[in-house]
Amino acid sequence: MEVLFIFLPVVILCAGGCIWVTMKDKQKKLEEKELIAKIFQHLYENRKHAEEERKQAIKNTEETIRQAEEMLKNIKEKIRQNTEAFGKTDEDQQRIFEEWWQQHCNREKVKKQQQGINLAAYYRIFGLTPETLTAQKLKAAYRSLCLKYHPDCNKAPDAVVKFDKVQRIYSVLQQELELKNA
Repeated sequence: MEVLFIFLPVVILCAGGCIWVTMKDKQKKLEEKELIAKIFQHLYENRKHAEEERKQAIKNTEETIRQAEEMLKNIKEKIRQNTEAFGKTDEDQQRIFEEWWQQHCNREKVKKQQQGINLAAYYRIFGLTPETLTAQKLKAAYRSLCLKYHPDCNKAPDAVVKFDKVQRIYSVLQQELELKNA
């Protein structure tokens, strides 16, 4: 029945007369309209997506420009400070440098404290003091502790942990030695 219904002619009256149209032709036109509607919907979504990407690109560009302007402002301020320092006497420049160095050293101490580094304990472990810290003494103490706690030489279950700690302490004390010699 359905097959017969699809092929049954339908008469449409218009000003010019009668036009014979089959149900199949109507279905085809309906599918074409749906396809066109889907194409327009797809184009609309693509345009909307492109507009969002364009807005995001503009936003990213504005942020980059803002960061560049901030960096330029900081550079100008440093140039101004250096220019002011250039016109000062040697004693003033020395005082400015010493203030900066003191701030720098304080920052290093704060960083180490934040990292949980207890330098006094580190010196004690290596058998040194800040006054007796030299490259030769540091290296000798490091070698003796490595021999003592190396996992191949020490069969204790915590030998690996102690050996790693000795290596970390050695690197911290090397940095201290570099700061001391700088």
